[in-house]
Amino acid sequence: MIKLMGMISIFIASSVMGFIMAKELNERTLCLKEIYDSVIHIKSELEYRGADVADCFRRRGRLFKTASIYLDEGMLPADALKKACGDLKELNEADRSVINAYAENLYAEDIGGQIANVNLFLENLRGCIRNSEEEYHTKNRLYKAGGTIAGMGIIILLI
Repeated sequence: MIKLMGMISIFIASSVMGFIMAKELNERTLCLKEIYDSVIHIKSELEYRGADVADCFRRRGRLFKTASIYLDEGMLPADALKKACGDLKELNEADRSVINAYAENLYAEDIGGQIANVNLFLENLRGCIRNSEEEYHTKNRLYKAGGTIAGMGIIILLI
């Protein structure tokens, strides 16, 4: 009876682990889409209000709200955005490098240059979102089925 309960718990744990790994892939895509939507709003404020980039951070998604907290602590906008990017655990290194490249050119030019920088950033973000969605579609089933199959394999070894 104890052996049976152990096998069931191993099977459930490995299946849940596969589902958790698949969920983490989806969280990356959702995080990138949130950043994309926030940048669209920042671009609109730059174009139509001529607002300061750091001022635009205050009311946007999780990345930019975190960056605005760092701005309030006295950091420069580029450094604040880089540090906030490092705080997001959902992103991988390629995503972080795209955000850091945007952060380096925040105050490089006037409003027109900043809008061009935002457009380039949006294009790069679209590529990151596309890659994230492709990775989710290819690995989602693999992780879910892999966890279940690994649990069955361990059970077979225990029998």
